[in-house]
Amino acid sequence: MQLAALGVVGQIIQTSNTVSEAVAHAGALTPLLTDMFRMQTHHGAKQFSISFPADPVKAKEHTYIFRHFSAFLAVFAVHELDGLLMRRLAPISAQLPYDVADTAEYERVLRCPLRKKGKDLAITFDNSWLQQEILSANYELQGILLKQVHAMQSGAQPAGDYHARIYQYLLSNSYLYSASLEAVAANFSMSPATSSASWQAKA
Repeated sequence: MQLAALGVVGQIIQTSNTVSEAVAHAGALTPLLTDMFRMQTHHGAKQFSISFPADPVKAKEHTYIFRHFSAFLAVFAVHELDGLLMRRLAPISAQLPYDVADTAEYERVLRCPLRKKGKDLAITFDNSWLQQEILSANYELQGILLKQVHAMQSGAQPAGDYHARIYQYLLSNSYLYSASLEAVAANFSMSPATSSASWQAKA
């Protein structure tokens, strides 16, 4: 995969070795994503937080975009950073600049408790994350992982064309998400029930 195709994330990977550097570079690249928000980092004795102050004029003029882009930035920050690490990233807390009714779903996606409404969107982490190496910085580990992927791709595959296609689809998309039956079925233009029956019949 070409890093250029990853846009902002690719630039962060190319220029960072640790979470601390990745966060610093992400702040400089935030204007490439939006002109409604800017990114700031605040460091404390035991914790650091990433906040996204919004342009008050644009936020007031475009309330719908402001609300939904706030949620997008929160999820983007947590899950894109998580994708650069071997450990599962878990923030200490998060704060949104508006009230939400379904806090449980926000807490599930952001992996942390949601504080009461605040002035800015903010996510707080433990300082121990700052010196964590991102995957591209550990070239030895990166090489090992790539060899494992190549071995899986060239190794023994399930017998039969249909099973082989499913195997390759799951292997190729495993880094994106945990594929559901519905997602796999939709990729092959089938209903979940038909896919399930086909897998059982050909097993």
